[in-house]
Amino acid sequence: MKKTLIIVFIISMLFNMLYVLKLFLVKKHKSEITNLYEVKPINKSKGLDNFKQELIHLNPDLFNNTESYFIQTWDTIRCSNNIIDYMQQLDNIALKFKNNKLCFLFISEMSDEQINKYVRDHNINFKKFKTLNNLGDFISSIYHQKSKKFKKASLQFMINKQGDIIYHKNSLFIEPLNDSILINELNKYN
Repeated sequence: MKKTLIIVFIISMLFNMLYVLKLFLVKKHKSEITNLYEVKPINKSKGLDNFKQELIHLNPDLFNNTESYFIQTWDTIRCSNNIIDYMQQLDNIALKFKNNKLCFLFISEMSDEQINKYVRDHNINFKKFKTLNNLGDFISSIYHQKSKKFKKASLQFMINKQGDIIYHKNSLFIEPLNDSILINELNKYN
């Protein structure tokens, strides 16, 4: 009986330690992006410069040969399996677009290292969408243009080369194929 109580006590302590470790790791991850949800008053020009710089760094042709950009914001803190499925559905829709008039991007304020690790750890493979990171100023400028103070939900939008927002919505992760407004907007570029 005494041995059983000791074993139960040890198992209980291990579970408590795992719980505390998980809390620590979550807190550490959140602290890495403490200002992620607060909109900074970044003007359109500075935000667009941030976007162009990162896009050209990723692939100059994506900037030079593209008329408009379909963009879905995301981060790994709010990224559940449902969101990953949604992103993969968007990626499959994007495959239907053979021309280069529209570039498809998943963007984040997080670092390349954080996003690449997350994509690798979750075995995510986008076929058409590109991931573009380090875009805190750009994302803040989009929310600032829409007079938002906090980034409450993922945002989906399209911009032209001049940075004008030509389509936007707070992304509620509706099945993309059932989102007639999204499909109609995308079909303008097909």
